Amino acid sequence: MYSKERLYQVLGSAVEWLTHPEKVLYKTKGYTKLELAEYYYRIYDFIRARRAGRPVILKRFVDGWPGTAFFQRNRPAGAPDFIRSVELGVHKKAEYIVIEELRDLLYLVNIDTLELHVMAVRAPHFYRPDFVIFDLDPPWEEGYKIEDAFRASVEVGFVLRDILKAYGFNPYVKTSGKKGVHIFCPIRPRYSFQQVFGAAFRIAEQTMKKVPNTTTERQREKRQGQLLIDVYRNHPMQSVVAPYSTRATDEATVSMPLPWEELAVLTSPVEFTIASVPRWLAERGDAWREIDRMCTPIPQELLP
Repeated sequence: MYSKERLYQVLGSAVEWLTHPEKVLYKTKGYTKLELAEYYYRIYDFIRARRAGRPVILKRFVDGWPGTAFFQRNRPAGAPDFIRSVELGVHKKAEYIVIEELRDLLYLVNIDTLELHVMAVRAPHFYRPDFVIFDLDPPWEEGYKIEDAFRASVEVGFVLRDILKAYGFNPYVKTSGKKGVHIFCPIRPRYSFQQVFGAAFRIAEQTMKKVPNTTTERQREKRQGQLLIDVYRNHPMQSVVAPYSTRATDEATVSMPLPWEELAVLTSPVEFTIASVPRWLAERGDAWREIDRMCTPIPQELLP
């Protein structure tokens, strides 16, 4: 609930530029802008290393969820001076925000950002990825249960994990916050996007040989009920929802990093929300806390 006293307690000096803290951003749950800001305030110490120096793409809902959304790549006009940005792009440039501090994150909440999508690069290596990313996207049709779709992603995820480990990668996993699973492999930032994509595609091909009904075909109408192993997040200026980012869902779910053993027994991604995640982190800590120290090279046989 909104109150002036709580506003100061949660946000401190940021209160001067937070507008309409009582605005409801999640209509189904009644969560306000202040409650979303409080979520990021409570978990920031756990996620600081995951965000610093990474360009972000914003998914904004000016009327809250459910409601119309738009993706924003460019730094918003009128953003405070403390918001840092960097111009990036291959064929077309954009001025991407780079989150450095908590106040940056709270500013994005203030402009109704319900999802933060990050690139697999960070300063100063903006054209050298430091992750290989796999987005496992199960089919979704009328009558499907989210739990069944999610478990299909998990099953493929474990096959993919074993292939990656056999090549010497250190794969980390998180829920997408919806029905899928994301796998991140930290690598040394010395490879081109083309090399990283080529390695990811070769791994996907090997996974498809082991698991039926999987594909790298992006066009939904051509998948015919197959699970997509999306490796196209490894192209330049592509992104994936950030670890611990909220999602635009009725439950206000979170894209949750997990130990593999926790993923194995998880039945539904809806378990992780802005209400439950701060408590989880306080009790168990960040499952990705060592990820930056687990970088590996890409094996030569996987490079184009």
